[in-house]
Amino acid sequence: MENESLKGMFKGGESIPEEAIDEAVDAMNYYKLYLDDLPTDTISKIAKCGYDHFYEGKHETEHWEYSVLKRANVEFMNVANFNVLLPINKEYHKNIIIVRAIIARDKSSIVVLLKDTTFDDSENEYFGKGQGIIAVCDRFPDEDFYITTLYHECRIFPNLKEQILKDRG
Repeated sequence: MENESLKGMFKGGESIPEEAIDEAVDAMNYYKLYLDDLPTDTISKIAKCGYDHFYEGKHETEHWEYSVLKRANVEFMNVANFNVLLPINKEYHKNIIIVRAIIARDKSSIVVLLKDTTFDDSENEYFGKGQGIIAVCDRFPDEDFYITTLYHECRIFPNLKEQILKDRG
């Protein structure tokens, strides 16, 4: 997007960075999507997909149909103004903190680092509160949402620079 028309909007006549324009457009275009809004054939396609789940030293391949769509109460979450289906009960969404979202340049995938304080609210000197999770989410073909393909429960360190400064005393 050419932003020549936006020059002079800031002190000194600088133009708005392309990334800021893209983020603003994404925010303006965001709409909350619900599973109930999707056609039955799209739900069936999601149900056939799976994701790798790593937790407590274990690895399992979960299937959306069994582990999420039929027995858990899941819903899309807003991650950086994108609708993302994570294997998290919607009742726990209020306990989720998005630490970081890394969006592929072509917007084909999003890596989400989040904390879930639903069951782990103990304070830890290095990790802070909550269970850390790294999720890799891919854009669903021919749709405007993402589903999780890898879900890894782990510990997420707080801002590394702050931690190093804190350790130096």
